[in-house]
Amino acid sequence: MVIDEVFMGGRSAQERLAAALFVPAAWVGVQCDPDVAEARERVRLDRVAGMARLQAGRVYEGVVYDLVVGSVAANAADCANAVASHLTLKD
Repeated sequence: MVIDEVFMGGRSAQERLAAALFVPAAWVGVQCDPDVAEARERVRLDRVAGMARLQAGRVYEGVVYDLVVGSVAANAADCANAVASHLTLKD
């Protein structure tokens, strides 16, 4: 199962989600340079202008990840492969 969540409440939001899950979780952070995120936001019609920059640092405050991937230097397939490799190594 993959849950896509933006932790607006930082660590406390992550703790609330962890408490609600009934299975162990692997926490994967997907980070993006704020300038790149803002540029991507501008071309997507379903985004509220300014949210990418507002969320850029806030959503990572105190959050603990098992793996962090960067969506600027790597494409989606590379990020997915990194996650799959990480999960395979955990087993």
